[in-house]
Amino acid sequence: MSAFAEAIGPRRPGGCYYDGYNDATYRVLAIVESPAGWRMTTEREDDGTVREHSTRWDADRDRVIS
Repeated sequence: MSAFAEAIGPRRPGGCYYDGYNDATYRVLAIVESPAGWRMTTEREDDGTVREHSTRWDADRDRVIS
């Protein structure tokens, strides 16, 4: 498995996920990979906050909602 695939885990654009660190549900809007790394755009389900980040998937805390 590539480092990119390992970092994003099961997340895909359009999917909904639970972030165990922030106790929040979010939807992935986009994932972009480049030679410099990768960025993910997400939208929180509770308040609509949109942000970009490169937070790795944590299989112990995070989970797929849909």
